[in-house]
Amino acid sequence: MEYGYYSAPQQFMETGGGSSENGSMGILIVLLIALVIAFAVVSHMKAKLQTAKKRHNAADYVQRNSLNLFVRQDHYLYTSEQRRRIQQPQNRQPMQKGR
Repeated sequence: MEYGYYSAPQQFMETGGGSSENGSMGILIVLLIALVIAFAVVSHMKAKLQTAKKRHNAADYVQRNSLNLFVRQDHYLYTSEQRRRIQQPQNRQPMQKGR
C-alpha cells in the first residue's frame, strides 16, 4: 500500500507507532525515569541538611552558667495600651432611608 501526505496518520497507526500498548508503556517509562530523578534530587537535598542532635531534657539545651534563676515565679509588670478614635471622612453624608 502506498502512503501519501494525507495518509500519514493512517500509516502511523498501521505500523504500530500509535498503538495504545506502546503509548502506555512509554508513559510508564517516562514516569519511572522522573521518579528516579526526583528521588536522587531529594536524597541529595536531604543529605545536605544539618539537623541538631536530639537531647532528652530541657537542661541539655542550656549552656552552663548562662541562665540563673533564683525564684520560681514570674512577675507581670505592666501593659501599655493606646487607644485612638478612627476618624470619619468630613465629606461623608448620612444615609437616607426610603429612596
